[in-house]
Amino acid sequence: MKLTKILVYGLPVAAVIGVLGFYPLIPRLLIPRLLKTVRVPITASCKVPSTTPDPVVSKGDCVDWIPPDSLPYKVDFSQSPNGSPFRSTEVNAGFCQPVDPPQACNSPSTWSSQKCYFPYRLKKMGTLCPDPGVRVVPPSKVSLFFWLELKLHFRDAPQ
Repeated sequence: MKLTKILVYGLPVAAVIGVLGFYPLIPRLLIPRLLKTVRVPITASCKVPSTTPDPVVSKGDCVDWIPPDSLPYKVDFSQSPNGSPFRSTEVNAGFCQPVDPPQACNSPSTWSSQKCYFPYRLKKMGTLCPDPGVRVVPPSKVSLFFWLELKLHFRDAPQ
């Protein structure tokens, strides 16, 4: 009788506690996120076309600025108030650059549209050109886990 109660009540409770305890690891272990490559064209007048929206990427995704010719183009984040979403403040156009943003941009509970927007400037042969920015969003893993994190985060927030 006692063993039956333990199996009926204790085992499901232990399973739920175990799953919630390992919650941060589950998406990484079970559901790999597909990385994407965003290609951003550069016009001959050293601009990104106005029809091209700001790239929206997550950690590990790749951004590739496509130059119109063989001249050297660089993407400069040195004046960005939030730093760079890459490992360097200046990256070369024509090469896929993996996104490595600040930690605040990697989690839905700490993400902020102001802190995770990275304005940049294009440089053509060292001359600055105006341009928009890169928007980094938290990686989408599993909507259930995103919902749980938001619920747990806002439950503890002061009213």
